Amino acid sequence: MPPKKFFLETLVKDKGIASALKRALADDARLSYEEVLAMIYSACDDNGISPDEIREINAVLDNSKSIRNNSRIMELKRQFRNNPQQFMKYRDFPDEKLFTIIQDVQKAARLSQKCMNSLTMSYWSKPERERLLKATFNVLPNGRDSVNEIQWRFNRCWKVLNGASFQYDSQGTIMAKDHVAAAPHAGRAKKLVYISANYFLAPEVYRLGALIHEMIHHFNGVRSDAHPGGLRTDGRLPLNIPYRQAKYNPYCYQWYAVYLEQPNYTPGINFENELIIKAGK
Repeated sequence: MPPKKFFLETLVKDKGIASALKRALADDARLSYEEVLAMIYSACDDNGISPDEIREINAVLDNSKSIRNNSRIMELKRQFRNNPQQFMKYRDFPDEKLFTIIQDVQKAARLSQKCMNSLTMSYWSKPERERLLKATFNVLPNGRDSVNEIQWRFNRCWKVLNGASFQYDSQGTIMAKDHVAAAPHAGRAKKLVYISANYFLAPEVYRLGALIHEMIHHFNGVRSDAHPGGLRTDGRLPLNIPYRQAKYNPYCYQWYAVYLEQPNYTPGINFENELIIKAGK
């Protein structure tokens, strides 16, 4: 006997929306802000969001009792009603990968905020944090002007990540095959990030660091040297990059975020190369 559907599920026929809604209701039968976003994004593919998809999403939002006292979701509902097309920011992702990338972007934004907060003076009571700053950016916390520059970029990551656009390069035809993600020069205005199939084989903390890495590329604008001071793909500390270059090098931000989130992260693996082998490419 098939499992009984929740009432909200009976309002939906579109497979992508139905899958996102089923996943959202499975744990507590309620819709959170993030779950409503995931449901909306599930309908935003390359063909645009259709009138039927808009109607089904509105039906769910109108009939969900759990969102009525949530001001963030009600504002989201208003934005969707006014302009559904503004939510077309995830392109070409299959359903099972769409949920992962949506969660990763939200978590990477929160991690960026955590990195920003870690650089305030009041947080410098832990010696390991001072060592991490020195190992990644080659600067100490008493160099406040330098630290403020780093903090400013993490602050921008936090504020901009959730508004960026993401495109899935499932066949490896858009970016180099040894890339997990990439930030194309042509996508600076939209903060576009390409995501490869290899991305989904990496551990979560690495994926979050990679998203922060790509956003730093966008904030740096178009530079002849995308990674001043050199590539640091394996995460071995110290990175040994002079601060004048480190403040622009996306790897410094990536590894600061990774080690702040997971201090016992194991370095030494060039994940991009490893992922190519695992993916059989």
